[in-house]
Amino acid sequence: MVIEEIFWKEKARINWYNHGDRNTAYFHIITNIKHVTKAMSLFKSREELLTDYDVIAFHVLDYYTTLFASPNLFSSINLIQEVIPSLITEADNLMISSIPSDVEIKGVVFDMNEDSALGHDGYGGSFYTKIGDIINLDVFLASRLSVVAPKIISSSQRGFIKGRSIKDCICIASEVMNMLDGKTFGGNIAIELDIEKAFDILEWSFLLQTLQAFGVRQGDHLSPILFCLAEEVLSRGITKLVMENKLSTITGPNNLHSPSHILFVDDILIFYKGTKRNLNCLKKLVMDYAMASGQHVNVNNSRFYTSITNHIRISSISFTLGFVQGNLPFNYLGIPLFKGKPKKIYLQHIADQIINKMSNWKGASLSLMGRVELVRSIIQSMLAYIFHVYKWPSSLLSQVDKCVRNFIWSGDIGVKKLLRVAWHKVCSQLDEGDLGIKSIKCLNKASMLKLTWDLKTSNLEWANFFILKFNCKSYNTPKYSKSSIWPGIRENWLQANLNSIWLVGNGLSVNFWRDNWLGEPLVDTLNIPMSIHANLQGSIAIFSLNSKTIIPRELNRKFSSVSHDFSCYKRYGGHDKLVWMPTIDGSMTSKDSFAFVHKINTSSIHSIIKGCAAIQGSQLRDVSLACVAHIINTIWYCRNHNRLEDWLITTRQDISKIKRETSFSGSYASSAAALGGLPEFQTLGFFNITLKLSKAPRFIEALWKPPQ
Repeated sequence: MVIEEIFWKEKARINWYNHGDRNTAYFHIITNIKHVTKAMSLFKSREELLTDYDVIAFHVLDYYTTLFASPNLFSSINLIQEVIPSLITEADNLMISSIPSDVEIKGVVFDMNEDSALGHDGYGGSFYTKIGDIINLDVFLASRLSVVAPKIISSSQRGFIKGRSIKDCICIASEVMNMLDGKTFGGNIAIELDIEKAFDILEWSFLLQTLQAFGVRQGDHLSPILFCLAEEVLSRGITKLVMENKLSTITGPNNLHSPSHILFVDDILIFYKGTKRNLNCLKKLVMDYAMASGQHVNVNNSRFYTSITNHIRISSISFTLGFVQGNLPFNYLGIPLFKGKPKKIYLQHIADQIINKMSNWKGASLSLMGRVELVRSIIQSMLAYIFHVYKWPSSLLSQVDKCVRNFIWSGDIGVKKLLRVAWHKVCSQLDEGDLGIKSIKCLNKASMLKLTWDLKTSNLEWANFFILKFNCKSYNTPKYSKSSIWPGIRENWLQANLNSIWLVGNGLSVNFWRDNWLGEPLVDTLNIPMSIHANLQGSIAIFSLNSKTIIPRELNRKFSSVSHDFSCYKRYGGHDKLVWMPTIDGSMTSKDSFAFVHKINTSSIHSIIKGCAAIQGSQLRDVSLACVAHIINTIWYCRNHNRLEDWLITTRQDISKIKRETSFSGSYASSAAALGGLPEFQTLGFFNITLKLSKAPRFIEALWKPPQ
């Protein structure tokens, strides 16, 4: 029985099996569906329909023979020598060409997918894992070029490069699409290039010359990184045109310039002004690259996008480029690109894909936990990718959530089953006794919070572009700007600021007055009017001498407590670092952001108080309840001042008031005691409240938790 299950599992190619259902019937159904849908019984060749099996086989063989048969007419036209510098050192070459050690081979073997075959012999990764102790150099090794690839491949390419993400491409592409409406001579244009059989028709002679130009002596001919190295000729060629002022990028407010191009493997987008000179220069470069590399543009699938409305002008551009105009929205790397805020009409087709996927599954053939594992492993993985750039409309989230709920309980997305368990209770972690399904709304909000944090802490090209476009160096939330991504970031900007603090190193990146580096910004501690916040531009480095903070005389005289905080502050070596306070190491992962969003139910005051009352540890419970009371009091305080005295109080001042009053209440609670846990230490430390222990903690039991 076990052997039969393994056989059908491999035939069905279902990767979630390790945590899901042991249901042989399900794998039978999936395998039969794949067999029927992939069977080739009818083939259309131009206007002729082929039905005979031998005729279809001959036609397919002839097609690929013609496709892969290179005429070997390599013509570099000196393109490689003009754009590719020699960047690989002798040490890099020795590392690439050295014989791999047994430890390195074993590490590669155990990283394989157990159910995937590495070659035509059909042996899966599990076979090599089992005999990992006896195999040696016979195992196919991944290319070591991945180690030096970030050094030689420009930042415009983000496929197969460690430390670069597909999200970077999508963020840049989305924002540049929102810049197409800018008024400029020639109009703004975005080109989507599609390469015919990109991986299959690359000329080996072109690839070898590219490697030689970089200084590489040896490489794995099957590595996808080599494809990126070949595309670097096109990427650096575009950059060279921009540097020589032969290609003008799209410009925005405050002299903002868009990136000239982005590449994720063979998905290419180019952004520039639509003047005739730009069109001709870019067309010549693409044609030279095609002649040299064998990678010709597929004009049937390539498109250009522009805000130009003149039909004669559009026809002229189409004639020059050789392909037609596309319309927004369109999909790029699986994500729709459009102008303005995310709307249901733009994202509905993605929701439909997810819903259709669940409807095609044979839920009736699975147990409840099997359906739960499908949702956790596939649906929520799909959503995590789709959610990482856009804030979805609530109506669309509710629609997907409803279908997921119906699929789990009944196995059919259209059948509602009445249950006594509330859905928000089901959407909790496994260690809390529930099914471990993530709330879709929380998942979307957590993704937006993570994107906001990445923007505040990253030095990548997309983050720098966003900072310049939205002027988001200030502490307060920047104003609205035409964007598809910014609405989701703007909603979480204040949340990210309130839960982060600067660790001061050289002090160059931290504003002395407005940034939080002492527990709260000085502008809030000193109640400085918001009208003059913009004029307080000094960094901590200006107020420093020999790594020590210089205290202004007037500040020292009137605010002695603040001066004491200055004298006690310890600097950190190196650059300034922004840290996320809810975590121990100060970083934020996707898991951390979801835990932060999911931890408190804020749907009503009653639920908040109920959650605080359930906290273990009397000191933390009393402080939490006091904080809720001060929040409600501050809301009414601000409302009355605004209505009766026409006096606006900033959010930061509100939070400082709540923090001060909660600190006072918590410090004078005599009977409360803490349990001594890390959450208590972090929370009470945020309010500057001393941890009170009723007695010395005593270890009752030590548990070992295996690493993930």
